[in-house]
Amino acid sequence: MSGAPKGFWETNIRGNPNYIVDQDITQLIINHELNDDWNLIASASIKDRLYDRTGSYASEEMDRLRFKDNPFFPGGNVPMSGFGPNCKLADGTSGIYGGCITDTMNYPDGFDRQFTQSESETVEIRLQSNLDGQWNYLLGAIHAEGSGDTSYTIAANGLDALALAPPGVLTGGLPQGFVQLYAPLFQQSTLLPPEATAIFGEVYYQASDRLKYTLGVRNTEDYKEQYAYSPFLTSPGFGSIGGGFTAFPGTKLPTYGDSWYKSGAVGDPETEYSNTTGRFVVDYVLNDNALVYGSISKGFKGGGFNPPLDPAKYPDTPQVFPDYRVNGL
Repeated sequence: MSGAPKGFWETNIRGNPNYIVDQDITQLIINHELNDDWNLIASASIKDRLYDRTGSYASEEMDRLRFKDNPFFPGGNVPMSGFGPNCKLADGTSGIYGGCITDTMNYPDGFDRQFTQSESETVEIRLQSNLDGQWNYLLGAIHAEGSGDTSYTIAANGLDALALAPPGVLTGGLPQGFVQLYAPLFQQSTLLPPEATAIFGEVYYQASDRLKYTLGVRNTEDYKEQYAYSPFLTSPGFGSIGGGFTAFPGTKLPTYGDSWYKSGAVGDPETEYSNTTGRFVVDYVLNDNALVYGSISKGFKGGGFNPPLDPAKYPDTPQVFPDYRVNGL
């Protein structure tokens, strides 16, 4: 075929991509027959999840481009920030400032990393009848809560060059290299401690051997918080490779909650949603091999928070989005 590839696509990347998923689930289920007419079902579960993915960039342009020799980076060799246990955003040691260097190169390169560490706990209890008559019932409650720390990071030695030797356009006209900027990595980080509680019940009416009606009601209460930030060359001060970073007086290092408080939003980054939903189902058995049914239901999902954005750059982006509801037939 004309124009078809004649060989494998090849590229050179520095370092190896990384993909780690570690998930543990512990669950306990108790099914207890209280008597001939009532069953009690109780369950509890704990879920721990770690997700860590690191990619890399490569292009023909990167292979061809080279940084020039200059006083700040002799030979055009620019370090690229990385990660490590002693490099923490909150104390001014993120990336190069904490001595965490992935590599030093004289051409532009970078990678991205998505990291999530979360834990959730769920408890549910149900009381269900098994009566001989036409009526049966189910009553239950469920409670779930959790915590999660999610971040998306882009590292590139071009960003580190801007952090260590920022031009005057980024520092209000100061001479290049006179001050430094923090953080050297583009990062979006979020702490989420959601909590939800619901009570529900259903009534079943067996009108005949073939016809059955189900009516269910559920009330849900959602509570959500989001403490987030999106730091990227936003704090001026003095710093050096491996020597840490100190922000100017009156300028603080990035902290969780910056995206909310700097946007001018009122109160704390928390929101609550409540809604009552239900369903009505009709089942009819045609024969031993076929059943038809029809249902009307209403669904609900609580709202939440948009991803962390710099409010100075995106002033019209709402911090919170509303809940939504769906009717089904």
